[in-house]
Amino acid sequence: MLEQVVENRKEIPEVVKRLEAGRETVYSAYKQLKAKRTGAIEIPGLFIGHYFAGKQRLVKDIIARMPNHGCYVEPFGGFCSVLLNKPRSNVEVYNDISKDVVNLILCIKDYPFQLFSELSLMPYSRWLYEQLIGIMNEPFEIPNPQRAAQWYYLNESTFSGIHSKQQGGGSWGHGILRNHALQ
Repeated sequence: MLEQVVENRKEIPEVVKRLEAGRETVYSAYKQLKAKRTGAIEIPGLFIGHYFAGKQRLVKDIIARMPNHGCYVEPFGGFCSVLLNKPRSNVEVYNDISKDVVNLILCIKDYPFQLFSELSLMPYSRWLYEQLIGIMNEPFEIPNPQRAAQWYYLNESTFSGIHSKQQGGGSWGHGILRNHALQ
């Protein structure tokens, strides 16, 4: 990849400058070179999960319309579909109205092994689902990997989303998978 970027540096001079300054990864530079040649943005599709009004299906179009920028603000962050897949900026700001979503994102960033450990110990069951729904209105402090795992488990195993369940709708999503949160 690096060889191709170096050989074709005249096609992407700004990207090469950022790469040389340590503000761009080789893989990202390679993706941008490839995108310039094919006219399409190739994104590996970093995807945390399903979330109400998620932008994962629109991420390529959103990023294609972005101007070059030094600061990126994600006011309605959700599961960070755009933030995780766009080229890095000098300053990146994440925000979401849901304390549970912010907690999950911080735990993915700072406590990934503890979060995965918590998730891997949770059996996929309707009983656990009902128990966790019952504690979602309890207060908690951030960061809280156990709470993040519980919330993510609910989000991934709920049909119609946690929000609709907390409002009286939604239900346990059943199927042939053992634990939707680990898929």
